[in-house]
Amino acid sequence: MQNALNIRCAAAALLLLATSSLQAADLTAAEAARSRALEAAAPELASRQFEQAEKELQRARRDAGRSHDEASSERSARAISLYATAELDAISAAVLAEARRELSNAGDRRAARYAPETLALAERYAADAEASLAADRYTRGPAESSAAAAAALARQAGEIALLVRSKPDLETLLLQQQARLSRLQQAADLALTPGQAADETVAELIDEIERLRLREAQLAGELTENRAFMAALEDEIRVLDQQLGGARAERSELMLELEQQARAREQFALVEALFNPGEAIVLRQDNTIIVRLTGLNFASGSAELPRSGAVLLAKLERTIALYPDALLVVEGHTDSQGSDRLNMQLSQSRADAVLNHIVSVMRVTPQRISAMGYGEERPIASNESEAGRARNRRIDLVITP
Repeated sequence: MQNALNIRCAAAALLLLATSSLQAADLTAAEAARSRALEAAAPELASRQFEQAEKELQRARRDAGRSHDEASSERSARAISLYATAELDAISAAVLAEARRELSNAGDRRAARYAPETLALAERYAADAEASLAADRYTRGPAESSAAAAAALARQAGEIALLVRSKPDLETLLLQQQARLSRLQQAADLALTPGQAADETVAELIDEIERLRLREAQLAGELTENRAFMAALEDEIRVLDQQLGGARAERSELMLELEQQARAREQFALVEALFNPGEAIVLRQDNTIIVRLTGLNFASGSAELPRSGAVLLAKLERTIALYPDALLVVEGHTDSQGSDRLNMQLSQSRADAVLNHIVSVMRVTPQRISAMGYGEERPIASNESEAGRARNRRIDLVITP
């Protein structure tokens, strides 16, 4: 009889211990959910849900102190759910703050009536952001991208609504669009053509952007090559230093080559700084420097140096002075309009005119310089547009140290 009583007491003790452990685990989980909500700034961004969760956690602690085990576990579970909701709402509020503000502004401007499609698209992006956070609130990249798109579209919807409500005439809108495109042309250093069609202007801008991308890729490639070359030379220097003996001469040669590389970069930077964007483009191909004189504009069919090019030619003289021992080649190029023979003659005549100026005015010895006309053989842009043809009509000074 006594043994049975002892067994029942032991079982009750074990049950109490297990219940206490489970109760402690529930409270620990609730505290962890509370910490996550605090990290998300839930007290500021989702105050109502956070306050409700706080009350449930306090009651769960109170019930645990009174040994109301089942009630404590239920309240802990409710607190965890409320903290999770507050955390998600706070994260959503932070990620979607700008989008919601712009959507509200668009609503005030009656975008639902005057820009319904743009507003609907903005709302879809906002919904995508919320769905993304609901699926995984800790991976915010996709949600932030959707929220940014929602904000931009909502802002656009509001602007469209204001514009439509002002009832502008169609000609005014088209002129405003052309003015914006013209500003882009000026920023890209493209020739402005009054009355040019918008599609043609856009095509020219696309061509220019593609050219800049190619130039950027070229510069990146050159930078990679230079870094690799420098690294290889440094490795060789380290090996030579280890070998000592007759390595000093080789080391001096390598150091000289490094200095020459550094000097070449400095000279290139100085040449680039000489010219404004509308005057010339300076390119580098291995050790060769190309100065593309975009601002030297000959009259149609003429090989006479324009008076307007005096400042540009003076800067060219300063460029040549930076390379006193270099060989120089003046290249003339035309667009594809006209016959091949006439284009070849015209490009040669223009190259000769620049050569004669360099020899007679800049006092460069004739042995260092030559001129070559290529006509339309080497275009750098499409000859289908006026802007492309203007870029193809050019003089290049090729400097080979």
